[in-house]
Order: sequence, then structure tokens, then C-alpha cells
Amino acid sequence: MLTLIVPGLIWPYQALLDLTRGLTRDLTHQPALPAFSTLLGRGKLTRLPPCTTHQALAQALGLAAPGSTTPLPAAALRGLALGAINTHAATDVATPDTTAADDWLCLDPVHLRVEQTRLRVDDPQLLALSVAEAEALAVSLAPTFAALGTLQVLTPTAWNLRLHKSTPALTFALAPPLPDHIARAAMPLPAGVAAAPWRHAINEANMLLHTHPINLAREAAGQPPVNTLWPWGSGRLPTVATNAMPPLAAFWGNDVVAQGAACCRNVPAKAAPPRYEKLAINNALMLLDKLELPARSGDTDAWRAELLELETDWFAPLLESLRRGHINHLRLIAPGDAASFALNIRRHHAWQFWRSAAPLTVLAAP
Repeated sequence: MLTLIVPGLIWPYQALLDLTRGLTRDLTHQPALPAFSTLLGRGKLTRLPPCTTHQALAQALGLAAPGSTTPLPAAALRGLALGAINTHAATDVATPDTTAADDWLCLDPVHLRVEQTRLRVDDPQLLALSVAEAEALAVSLAPTFAALGTLQVLTPTAWNLRLHKSTPALTFALAPPLPDHIARAAMPLPAGVAAAPWRHAINEANMLLHTHPINLAREAAGQPPVNTLWPWGSGRLPTVATNAMPPLAAFWGNDVVAQGAACCRNVPAKAAPPRYEKLAINNALMLLDKLELPARSGDTDAWRAELLELETDWFAPLLESLRRGHINHLRLIAPGDAASFALNIRRHHAWQFWRSAAPLTVLAAP
């Protein structure tokens, strides 16, 4: 079985109707999504509870029970994927102070954009931070968080804080997962005594960033400054699967948290290929997330263009592979904030020509 997780497909009915009206690839005005419409019409579509991309991924990997809304420990998982955490030392009783047994927190540099009466979270990739800029900022900010943990730069836009053993475990969410909040309004940190040290540290960091030479140089060059840090994805590496799933042979996806989650289940993880190619393995999982950011930001032109690419590069060859028996079972999971869907289609379904193709509006959110 090949399982695809494709976020960004779920819109309200009228929005999907407008987005797909007149969606054609060329001047022939033929439908541009014949393969995906065929898959939707001939497969079995099941409505699921709302979930995020990472929650859907955790369930597919067996790291969370079906319907679970518990967020993944993103900091620990991406540290594992990027080689910053050594899992082999986790069982070494001679060295109990191991990184795999530590609590971690994502502390990512972001730019909050002033938008009318709110602050909007920009995609961190738009910062285009260099390694030198990220390291210089982190060196200046490290003392601000020294009482809580050790700051670590994994990539220019992915920073982790390794929490001290003396730092109380986070029993609350400091901020919502950053990938789920891009292009949305920023939320304040939680109130209360437990969050007070974090509010103080973040406020101190914001003041330091405001006058930092790196930011001043970026603004002078017309680049967005880093004006805050986003604390999310706390926890430590999962040690036991919570949901018994058949062992996966492979995972493909470009999200480093997803890659870490796969590694946590001893599943080989690779970057997603640009297009579908016939797989010589069974029971694989793939994350195709190019629709997610356009959907969140409301960039309808980009969303339509990416959907057409998915039709050509993935849905059409997948339908052909089903018909030829290269894969016997395709499962597509479409996570969303208002609803999620699972589409199951087997080889014999692909040949049921008497079943009509279905429009994309069958995936409309309630």
C-alpha cells in the first residue's frame, strides 16, 4: 500500500467551486484534473476528524492513536533527522545525560508582519537567513535563555533549545506549531506563573533583536528582520509506538520533523521526489505538502498551479500504476482544520469505468 498525505486540499465548498471553475491546462478547455477526479469518484471516501499534517503523519507512522490531537515533539524529532541527537546513547546507562533523553523546544526565528490590526506570521523561509546571520543572532540571544536551556542552530531557520534538567517540564503549549500558524495572526504567549520565565525571555529577546546589527543591516538592505522567536514543539523523543501499525518500508517527504518521526520508527526517510516513479516496494508513506502554504496564505494562483502539477506528476501516473498493478492499494489522506478525509482505492476500483468521476468539491469542509 502507498499512503499519500496531501495537506491543503480542504476548502469550504464555495471556495473549492470557485477555485476549480475553469481550471484548464491549455486552450482545449478539457478538464485539467481527469486523473484526480477519477480517483475521487472510484475510491472510497471517508470523512475523518480535523487534524494537522503532523498529527496525520503521527497516526500513519503509529506514533499516535487514531484521532489523537497530541502534537509531535517537533524539536526532538528534527534534531534526530538532522543528526543533532544520538539515539544510540539513550540506552547507555553509563552516560545517563544523553541528548535522546532530554527535553527539547523549537525556538525558531520568525518575522511578524504588521497587517492592519494584527501581526501576521511570515513563512520563515522568506527570511532567507544565511548561516552566518543565524549564528550571530543565536550567539547574542543565547545568554537570554541560558537559565532555561542551551540554544542550538540546526539550520538558519530551525533553532532548538535543549532544556536544562532543572527546567520544569512544559505541561502547556507555549505557542501553536509554527507550520500550522504561518500566514495567520500571531498569538500571545500563555498567561500564568508557569509561563512567566518564558514570557520574560521572549520579551528580552525581542528587545535585543530590535537593535541587533544583523537586523539593522537587513532592514537597510530591504530584507525582513527577525523580530521574535517562536517557541513550539516541546518534548523528548518517543520511545514506544502508541499505535501498532504494519512496518513501513520507506518514507518520502521534505519536512524535517516528518523525517525525524520516520527515523524514530526506524523507517528509512528520504526527500520527496519531484514526481511519481514506479516504486519497487510496498507499504510506503509519502508527504506531498506543496499545496499547504498556498492554502493557508490564500494564494489561489499558486494553489491552482501546484494542483495542476500534482495532477500531472502524481495523480495521473498513480492511476496508471493502479491499473497496471504496480501498486494494489492507494490511500490518500487530506488533513484539514475543519475536516479531514481518507480516500482508499484499490486496483480493481481503477477499472470500474461505470463509476463517474467526482469533482474536487467532495472534499469541501463542512
